[in-house]
Amino acid sequence: MTVLFSSKLSIREMAVVCRQLSTAYNAGLPIISALQLVVDRGASIRARRALLTMAELIRNGATLADAARAQEATFPDLFIVVLAAGETGGKLGALLNELADHYEEMAKIARAAKVAMVYPGLQLLSAWYLGTFALNIMKTILDPSRGRIVFADYLSSYASFQIKSHLIALAVIAVIFILKRFGMLDSGISIVKNHVWPINQISREFSMARFFQCFALLLGAGIEIKQCISRSAALTLNRIMERDLLQAIPFIVQGKTLAEAFARCKSFTRVDHEMVGVGELSGELEATCKKLSEYHLAEASSALKVGMRVMQVLITLVVGAVIGYIVISFYGRLYGSMLDL
Repeated sequence: MTVLFSSKLSIREMAVVCRQLSTAYNAGLPIISALQLVVDRGASIRARRALLTMAELIRNGATLADAARAQEATFPDLFIVVLAAGETGGKLGALLNELADHYEEMAKIARAAKVAMVYPGLQLLSAWYLGTFALNIMKTILDPSRGRIVFADYLSSYASFQIKSHLIALAVIAVIFILKRFGMLDSGISIVKNHVWPINQISREFSMARFFQCFALLLGAGIEIKQCISRSAALTLNRIMERDLLQAIPFIVQGKTLAEAFARCKSFTRVDHEMVGVGELSGELEATCKKLSEYHLAEASSALKVGMRVMQVLITLVVGAVIGYIVISFYGRLYGSMLDL
């Protein structure tokens, strides 16, 4: 989905870039040399192009934050925000290392999701090809107006049908791609992300993991608490959750504690409320937010596994229904034609 609907680098690509950049920078290389080293170590073409542009901008006097913002079409917002925070707070090496850990964990979950989708995907493809083949040949055999059936002609007709169906599918995907690019599907996607189970559960957990991860990184960089909230809320990539989390800022302005400010936020679970309160009282808020990010990532992984199981059951039911329809239709038409005789 990331490759299809976004020009930004994928999670896997970002994991590679962040780890190599973190290793090079923490080894003592200047940032320009670190960027060049990542380019030389086999980053993707899009990543190399963006990193080379960043290096050139820095040579011409731009800050690292400005160079990263100039590549916002390629790099995710979290990467840009963390680079700016690390440069401002003087903790770029540590933040890059934590960012690499975050993307590697996200990449691990994404790989698990892809592996889990292989079997349902094969089931769907088998159901489509075998089902359409059986239905078409059944219709051909039981058609009284047809004479002798030439199997080679049938295969040619079936291949033509599949080509047409694939072209239609590609056209639908292209339309969806265009509509998504122009933001015309945002409201529908938002409804699905927030109200359709189990997608809403998966989306919520990933959003909160991003929120707490960014919040912890910005806190560690010494960013003001209001900016930490606003920037982290934006990275949930969920407008409803973002508005909900931004409700805390006016309470922070009034001098309330963080736990009090988030008390009305529906996006927070009971665990979130309790741990933020404990972290604030103990002075370990940054470490607590990191733990909450890990907690929500684990919950997202569990929700993803549940979603995959549900999908497998649904696909199995669909395949069973198709097979049942084929069998019933075949014998129903066969015995019906025999009775007519």
